[in-house]
Amino acid sequence: MPAASAPLVSVVMPVYNSAPYVAEAVASILNQTFTDFELLIFNDGSTDGSGMLLRGFTDARIRLFDYADNVGYVAHLNHALELARGPYLARMDADDVADPDRLARQVALLEAHPEIGLCGTAYREFGSRQGLVPVPETDAEIRRWLLRSSPFGHPTVLLRTDIVRQHRLRYDAAAMPAEDYRLWYELSRVTQLANLPEPLLAYRVHPTQTSQVLTAKRLASVNETRRRQLLDKGFELTPAEWEGYLRILDRATRPRTAHDLQLLLATMRTVASQNARLQAYPAAWFEELFAAAWQEAVIAIERHGWAYARPVLLAPKPFPDPLGPMARLKLLAKCAVGWRVPSPSPSAPAA
Repeated sequence: MPAASAPLVSVVMPVYNSAPYVAEAVASILNQTFTDFELLIFNDGSTDGSGMLLRGFTDARIRLFDYADNVGYVAHLNHALELARGPYLARMDADDVADPDRLARQVALLEAHPEIGLCGTAYREFGSRQGLVPVPETDAEIRRWLLRSSPFGHPTVLLRTDIVRQHRLRYDAAAMPAEDYRLWYELSRVTQLANLPEPLLAYRVHPTQTSQVLTAKRLASVNETRRRQLLDKGFELTPAEWEGYLRILDRATRPRTAHDLQLLLATMRTVASQNARLQAYPAAWFEELFAAAWQEAVIAIERHGWAYARPVLLAPKPFPDPLGPMARLKLLAKCAVGWRVPSPSPSAPAA
């Protein structure tokens, strides 16, 4: 008997203890308007009946890999990069729901644009958090977003299998649970990127999912990917400057002293001057980022004095000053009287 022809898309779904949701997730893939796909499901040692539910599906497009032990989803994602038979590989999570036209829309985009190697979509959150999550669409917008955080919803992506194989790219287990952000950055170095603006996936939010639980580890991994992007371009920052830069990206600039404000401005000058020398990124990207961070930092000053007035009003800045004349006058008046933010009044006792 001749071997079955390879499908155009390989959909990859790791599963671990997702019994309440997995049947709906699988059905949303099987019911796609685009039908030329295989669905690789990795049951990662589930103990809640997920395996039994998965074994109940009889669709010939499903390839079920049923493991007794839990080894973590990253290992299965990398295994899927080797096993996938399709020239396109799509991600799907076991607790999400794909729009019926998701694969059709993404395949059409990549078929029409061979220069694009990775495509995601906007998505809708539901469950413990609800709402539309827009995404940057063009390659330039995505690269700008990439400096700060992941520009893709992981379970929305479709990528070209040959690109990850040709460049020997893999999900980095050490970067978990932000291993996707690391991979998107590595892909950005070898291909163009895109997002469809239509919400083609419903993303379930619940307290037990990995992204909600491993917050501290996620931040450390995200910061490492942020650093790599500048390091790979040739930036050289001191430890204090790295700390300031990462705080800017996190919008966590709350100066306790005037010296903190001066250090923040010095970090901005260093990054802007090195970017100009290296021609690494459009200058406007950092100008807008720094202007917004500077405005937030000035607003966050709790106790005003003349020491604050000098960096805010007089020091040259590597970005268009976001403070207008009225804001500058107000700051000057606050510094003159040593104004400080009032402490919150204690709550009134219950009646």
